[in-house]
Amino acid sequence: MLEVLAQVSGAVDDCAETALWALSDDELLASLDATQVLGQRLAAVQLGLVRELDVRGVAVAQGASSTAVWLRERLRLSGRSARQLVQLAATIDAAPTAVRDALLGGATTVEQGRVVAETIAALPVEAGPEAADKATQLLVAWADRFDPTSLSRLGERVLVHVAPELADQAELKALERATERAEARRHVTLSEQQTGQVRLSGNLDTQTASLLREAIDPLCAPAGEQDDRSPGQCRADAGWTHTASPASQPLPPALLRLAEQAPRRPRPRPATGGRRPAAGGRRPAATTIR
Repeated sequence: MLEVLAQVSGAVDDCAETALWALSDDELLASLDATQVLGQRLAAVQLGLVRELDVRGVAVAQGASSTAVWLRERLRLSGRSARQLVQLAATIDAAPTAVRDALLGGATTVEQGRVVAETIAALPVEAGPEAADKATQLLVAWADRFDPTSLSRLGERVLVHVAPELADQAELKALERATERAEARRHVTLSEQQTGQVRLSGNLDTQTASLLREAIDPLCAPAGEQDDRSPGQCRADAGWTHTASPASQPLPPALLRLAEQAPRRPRPRPATGGRRPAAGGRRPAATTIR
């Protein structure tokens, strides 16, 4: 394999020495397409090498804690890129053979291959291998026309084309899983910045976000023709306008509905099992955001 890669390296040297200014427009376009295909095919080969190294445990044998850590040092990658490379190699390896063949043949890009592999892995067990094979062939064919984002959206409805009798049930289960994920990932974070500001970030489910928009959007209207604030500044000022208002001022109806519809979740039990420690410990602190 090293001899073949050496030949490829020599061919790349020849390409690098080509006077690009002398190429016609058609030659430039054809060369661009060819480099894209070859680059993706080589990336697929690299994924195969990474997966084989990971399975053999070469990184651990050489003293590294994981293959990702080992790749980060050896290939001078960021930690995130190294982890993604190992995960992608495992995803492609677990995919149907048609996915790997499409990658190595240049029919799909690596990113498209990831989408196809993840889509097939997410199919319900009830679909069976025959439907999975049909879905793989269909997605690979669509990869010739659609980018990874569009391909992922099409993959969400691929059962309609290969197993319509299971499509409605699978869509309902997918919606339930999405709702559970949104519930689990909900959070709001206030982070102190060194610039004297506080960074506000978080995730809300769709219903809560809609009620929040309904509450603050009426307060985001421009103050006049001379108002040059950005939309984000308007939203920040809208929140301050309400919190700085007198306590006697009633809450907007949308905020009242938001408070009423908020789920009542049981508070987590303290580590002491609900009993006050005999000695030591600290009183719990509560922060109220008004």
